[in-house]
Amino acid sequence: MTKARVAILISGAGSNMAALIYAARADSCPFEVVLVSGDNPDAPGLTLAQVLRRFWPRLRPLRFAPLCATRR
Repeated sequence: MTKARVAILISGAGSNMAALIYAARADSCPFEVVLVSGDNPDAPGLTLAQVLRRFWPRLRPLRFAPLCATRR
């Protein structure tokens, strides 16, 4: 089965991201998480994603890409 490649965009704690990453661990899951990004470089969810990648070998290909945002 070919899995859909999913990008997750976050701006805060990343609780929804964590649920998606956890679900993606199952062999029967129809998607794989390949990118986590967000508009807030200080978002705790980005740190969480890095920690999860370190402990789950299947997430090692996971990439991080900051979005450009302007704060006024």
